[in-house]
Amino acid sequence: MDLRDTNPSAYLQSNTDDWMNMGPDEWRAHLREYKQHRETMQIFEEENKKMELEVWECIHRSRQEEKYAEELGYCAPWERLHPDTPGPLLSLGTRFWALIIGNDNYPSVAGVPALGGCINDAHLVKHYLKNYLQVPEDHIVLLENACHNEMINALYNLRDNKAISSGDNILIHYSGYGSLYKSGSIQLQAICPIDRDSNGDISERELDTILSELSAEKGQKITFISDCCGSGSGIRSGDDLSGTCQDGVFRVAPPLQDEMLNHMLQQGNAHPRRCSHVNLFSEKWERDLASFVELSAGFSTTEVDIDFGNLKGKHGLFTFALIKFLESKEGRGATYEGVIQLINHLRYPQIPRAIGTRKTFLLWFRDDGQEESSVSKFRLPAYVT
Repeated sequence: MDLRDTNPSAYLQSNTDDWMNMGPDEWRAHLREYKQHRETMQIFEEENKKMELEVWECIHRSRQEEKYAEELGYCAPWERLHPDTPGPLLSLGTRFWALIIGNDNYPSVAGVPALGGCINDAHLVKHYLKNYLQVPEDHIVLLENACHNEMINALYNLRDNKAISSGDNILIHYSGYGSLYKSGSIQLQAICPIDRDSNGDISERELDTILSELSAEKGQKITFISDCCGSGSGIRSGDDLSGTCQDGVFRVAPPLQDEMLNHMLQQGNAHPRRCSHVNLFSEKWERDLASFVELSAGFSTTEVDIDFGNLKGKHGLFTFALIKFLESKEGRGATYEGVIQLINHLRYPQIPRAIGTRKTFLLWFRDDGQEESSVSKFRLPAYVT
């Protein structure tokens, strides 16, 4: 069969209606044949590249990509990056500030098992900031196993910090559990402090309102990175993602009792440090997507055991892939959207997202005129070589 005359999707599936039901042996036969053809068609490089994108998109949709990728010797794009040398990469250090939160030790009364990779995520992010962006130690606040009040006050402290000038870069990174609440016409996502059982979760509405206040005070160079199920992920009511998956633990917590939704919003409205008059209960409430850019881990966020070079241990797959990209030569000159396009898809159905009206800007909102890297110009499914 000559693949130049064959649509890859048709090549991989005998019937467009039942390709999802194709058995492992059928997939294996198709993929091995495809690999053999691929190796003999180097002169058709551009055609092959387009074909592979379609082929691996089919594999991704089949939820089989990791098994077949390993079998055929493929790896994710972020696994093939070229590490860069630590140094003053962007010369942003003294005008860069960060709040990093890693929550692992959730008590059993919180309704979820303890995690094991969120604090590791936090230190991985800090290492990147200090070694690659040269951010001073006193510009970084790292919270481990933070309670509700600690998290909220740390966010407000960014707004009220007189040392932070308007136009400085501000990064907020959260690793931990996320949750989803629904009551009547209100459906909202939340991030989970360690003491969620007694003081409740932090709703996206309260979080977004604080970020809007931060933007009004310090400018719009704000990046919020969330490695949890819920925040910005498109998680749907009724999806059961609690517990473990085949390769790790889902970072999603069941919502607390129904009355906690009202409690969350009341807490946000009544916080003594709050300046905004926006009613968090309003049915017309909308996210202020001009105030910040969010990079979110996506649906069914997992933490897994990592064995990559000198780095071993549990991590959120999204944070790990993101930092490996940021520390690579390919990461120079990328846009926020470009970063997400490269590390898509991590595994089914985890598909990271870039959210915000300024997601097409260069990373860290650089305006030095550097041309964006090629990774921001096209979409690569995982495991395409």
